[in-house]
Amino acid sequence: MNSGDIVRDFINKIKEKNVAGGNVFYAFPPSEVNFPCISFYQIGLGTKKLDDEFKETEFTFSFDIWTEGDIYSLESALDSALKELPYHVDKLGAVDISEGSVYRRNLTYRFYWNY
Repeated sequence: MNSGDIVRDFINKIKEKNVAGGNVFYAFPPSEVNFPCISFYQIGLGTKKLDDEFKETEFTFSFDIWTEGDIYSLESALDSALKELPYHVDKLGAVDISEGSVYRRNLTYRFYWNY
């Protein structure tokens, strides 16, 4: 398992569940985006020593929800979609960020599994 697998899986799940209209972008949405949308990037990596080598076992991602409407229902929809993935998903925190007329909420999730 690697971070690319997790990214593929959560993008597919967000699109399947139509969270934020399935609009998912890396890092920041483009300037001409239609809201709502979600952006993401990786912020952490955890390893464990297994069979005399270090293997990646945890990945932490930062997600931003961008909307001109109800941000908390989008957050709930994202939480539900990510919980359906075949990994343990822990929500580590959430912060509101002022962006003028656009509401933005930053969420941090850790994805991990047992070997």
